[in-house]
Amino acid sequence: MLENIQPFVSKVTEFIPKDLSYTLDHVHYRPRTLDEYNQILTELQEQGHTNLGEAEINGRLIATIELKEPIAGVRSIELSQPKPQQTKFGLQQLGVVIESFDQIDTEALEYQGGNPIYPRYHQPIDLDGSFCEIKYATKTLAQVTKEEQDHHETN
Repeated sequence: MLENIQPFVSKVTEFIPKDLSYTLDHVHYRPRTLDEYNQILTELQEQGHTNLGEAEINGRLIATIELKEPIAGVRSIELSQPKPQQTKFGLQQLGVVIESFDQIDTEALEYQGGNPIYPRYHQPIDLDGSFCEIKYATKTLAQVTKEEQDHHETN
Protein backbone atom coordinates (compact mmCIF):
# COMPACT_ATOMS: atom_id res chain seq x y z
CA MET A 1 0.00 0.00 0.00
CA LEU A 2 2.82 2.45 0.82
CA GLU A 3 4.19 2.13 -2.72
CA ASN A 4 0.90 3.49 -4.09
CA ILE A 5 0.96 6.73 -2.10
CA GLN A 6 3.34 8.69 -4.33
CA PRO A 7 1.48 8.04 -7.63
CA PHE A 8 -1.87 8.67 -5.88
CA VAL A 9 -0.68 12.01 -4.48
CA SER A 10 0.73 13.05 -7.87
CA LYS A 11 -2.61 12.45 -9.57
CA VAL A 12 -4.84 13.96 -6.86
CA THR A 13 -2.82 17.15 -6.37
CA GLU A 14 -3.57 18.05 -9.99
CA PHE A 15 -7.14 18.82 -8.80
CA ILE A 16 -6.05 21.26 -6.07
CA PRO A 17 -6.26 24.91 -7.14
CA LYS A 18 -2.82 26.03 -8.32
CA ASP A 19 -2.93 29.26 -6.30
CA LEU A 20 -3.86 27.55 -3.01
CA SER A 21 -1.27 27.50 -0.24
CA TYR A 22 -1.50 24.10 1.50
CA THR A 23 0.46 21.34 3.20
CA LEU A 24 -0.06 17.69 2.41
CA ASP A 25 -1.16 15.77 5.48
CA HIS A 26 -2.59 12.26 5.07
CA VAL A 27 -4.16 9.66 2.83
CA HIS A 28 -7.18 7.55 3.70
CA TYR A 29 -7.04 3.85 2.87
CA ARG A 30 -10.09 1.55 2.88
CA PRO A 31 -9.30 -2.19 2.98
CA ARG A 32 -11.68 -4.82 1.60
CA THR A 33 -11.87 -6.93 4.76
CA LEU A 34 -11.34 -6.76 8.50
CA ASP A 35 -8.44 -9.21 8.09
CA GLU A 36 -6.79 -6.84 5.60
CA TYR A 37 -7.29 -3.92 8.03
CA ASN A 38 -5.60 -5.88 10.84
CA GLN A 39 -2.80 -7.06 8.54
CA ILE A 40 -2.01 -3.56 7.26
CA LEU A 41 -2.14 -2.10 10.77
CA THR A 42 0.24 -4.77 12.08
CA GLU A 43 2.63 -4.45 9.12
CA LEU A 44 2.82 -0.66 9.42
CA GLN A 45 3.63 -0.89 13.13
CA GLU A 46 6.23 -3.62 12.50
CA GLN A 47 7.87 -1.30 9.94
CA GLY A 48 8.30 1.35 12.65
CA HIS A 49 5.34 3.60 11.87
CA THR A 50 3.41 4.85 14.91
CA ASN A 51 -0.22 4.03 15.64
CA LEU A 52 -1.48 7.27 17.20
CA GLY A 53 -4.74 5.57 18.11
CA GLU A 54 -7.94 3.99 16.93
CA ALA A 55 -11.30 5.66 17.33
CA GLU A 56 -14.72 4.14 16.82
CA ILE A 57 -16.69 6.12 14.26
CA ASN A 58 -20.08 4.89 13.07
CA GLY A 59 -19.48 1.45 14.54
CA ARG A 60 -16.06 0.79 13.01
CA LEU A 61 -12.50 1.54 14.00
CA ILE A 62 -10.40 4.11 12.21
CA ALA A 63 -6.68 4.20 12.97
CA THR A 64 -4.31 7.12 12.53
CA ILE A 65 -0.82 5.95 11.59
CA GLU A 66 2.03 8.46 11.66
CA LEU A 67 4.67 7.58 9.09
CA LYS A 68 8.26 7.50 10.35
CA GLU A 69 9.25 9.44 7.20
CA PRO A 70 6.82 11.35 4.94
CA ILE A 71 6.01 9.77 1.59
CA ALA A 72 5.44 12.32 -1.19
CA GLY A 73 4.75 14.89 1.55
CA VAL A 74 2.16 12.69 3.28
CA ARG A 75 2.78 12.38 7.03
CA SER A 76 0.08 9.95 8.11
CA ILE A 77 -2.42 7.33 7.01
CA GLU A 78 -6.05 7.14 8.06
CA LEU A 79 -6.88 3.42 7.95
CA SER A 80 -10.54 2.49 8.37
CA GLN A 81 -12.20 -0.84 8.96
CA PRO A 82 -14.47 -1.70 6.03
CA LYS A 83 -18.14 -0.72 6.08
CA PRO A 84 -20.83 -3.32 5.37
CA GLN A 85 -21.71 -3.29 1.65
CA GLN A 86 -18.67 -1.14 0.93
CA THR A 87 -17.83 -1.10 -2.77
CA LYS A 88 -14.87 1.32 -2.87
CA PHE A 89 -11.46 0.18 -1.67
CA GLY A 90 -7.87 1.36 -1.58
CA LEU A 91 -6.60 4.91 -1.41
CA GLN A 92 -9.69 7.11 -1.31
CA GLN A 93 -8.71 10.49 0.03
CA LEU A 94 -5.92 13.02 0.25
CA GLY A 95 -6.02 15.31 3.26
CA VAL A 96 -4.50 18.76 2.98
CA VAL A 97 -4.11 21.43 5.62
CA ILE A 98 -4.89 25.05 4.83
CA GLU A 99 -4.59 28.08 7.06
CA SER A 100 -8.23 29.16 6.73
CA PHE A 101 -11.41 28.06 4.99
CA ASP A 102 -11.47 31.58 3.51
CA GLN A 103 -8.81 30.32 1.09
CA ILE A 104 -11.20 27.96 -0.72
CA ASP A 105 -14.54 28.19 -2.50
CA THR A 106 -16.61 26.44 0.17
CA GLU A 107 -19.78 26.78 -1.91
CA ALA A 108 -18.40 24.23 -4.37
CA LEU A 109 -17.45 21.70 -1.67
CA GLU A 110 -19.21 19.31 0.73
CA TYR A 111 -19.04 20.45 4.37
CA GLN A 112 -18.28 17.70 6.90
CA GLY A 113 -18.77 19.44 10.22
CA GLY A 114 -20.27 16.70 12.41
CA ASN A 115 -17.16 16.69 14.59
CA PRO A 116 -16.67 20.12 16.22
CA ILE A 117 -12.97 19.34 16.75
CA TYR A 118 -12.46 18.62 13.05
CA PRO A 119 -14.56 20.68 10.62
CA ARG A 120 -13.56 20.02 7.03
CA TYR A 121 -14.64 20.34 3.42
CA HIS A 122 -14.53 17.52 0.87
CA GLN A 123 -14.00 17.86 -2.87
CA PRO A 124 -15.16 14.71 -4.69
CA ILE A 125 -13.14 13.98 -7.81
CA ASP A 126 -13.10 11.34 -10.53
CA LEU A 127 -9.66 9.80 -10.58
CA ASP A 128 -9.34 7.57 -13.63
CA GLY A 129 -12.94 6.41 -13.21
CA SER A 130 -12.61 5.82 -9.47
CA PHE A 131 -14.14 7.77 -6.62
CA CYS A 132 -11.73 9.88 -4.63
CA GLU A 133 -11.81 13.10 -2.66
CA ILE A 134 -9.64 15.85 -1.33
CA LYS A 135 -10.24 16.77 2.30
CA TYR A 136 -9.47 20.38 3.24
CA ALA A 137 -8.95 21.04 6.96
CA THR A 138 -7.20 23.56 9.18
CA LYS A 139 -5.59 20.91 11.42
CA THR A 140 -3.55 17.82 10.72
CA LEU A 141 -5.08 14.41 11.29
CA ALA A 142 -2.46 13.79 14.01
CA GLN A 143 -3.52 16.99 15.82
CA VAL A 144 -7.17 15.98 15.66
CA THR A 145 -6.41 12.47 16.91
CA LYS A 146 -4.56 13.92 19.92
CA GLU A 147 -7.34 16.43 20.65
CA GLU A 148 -9.99 13.70 20.46
CA GLN A 149 -7.98 11.48 22.82
CA ASP A 150 -7.55 14.38 25.27
CA HIS A 151 -11.27 15.15 25.04
CA HIS A 152 -12.23 11.53 25.81
CA GLU A 153 -9.80 11.36 28.76
CA THR A 154 -11.35 14.45 30.38
CA ASN A 155 -14.94 13.23 29.94
